[in-house]
Amino acid sequence: MNSDRDILIKRLEKQLDDKDKQLKEVQSSLDRFLIEKEKETTMLDELNKRFTALEKKVAEINSSYDGLMRELLDQKSMIQIIIKESTAQKQHSVEIQNKEKDEDDGIIIAPCVPAPNKKESVKANDVGDIIEI
Repeated sequence: MNSDRDILIKRLEKQLDDKDKQLKEVQSSLDRFLIEKEKETTMLDELNKRFTALEKKVAEINSSYDGLMRELLDQKSMIQIIIKESTAQKQHSVEIQNKEKDEDDGIIIAPCVPAPNKKESVKANDVGDIIEI
């Protein structure tokens, strides 16, 4: 019986050693897994910080873009007002000049009418001045 006991004890010791080895392997595997997860968590945190910074930059750029577009529209409307005023002043001065010419010469200037006795065509521009082409 002693020999059976010894054999049983040796077998149990061997099983215990095997279980210890398995436990150490599982522990080391778990440690590696936890280290990898920690690295991934750190990377995800870093990526999250970068994405947050990028979102802030995009918001700033969007805000700047909106401001620039408003400024551009303001400038465009100012230019249009200036052009309208300038055109009105030019038309007014041309009308005055035409009236003075008409009173002096008795000649009426018709826009876009070719000259009757010339080989070259004569056209009037938008403000009524005659330009030979």
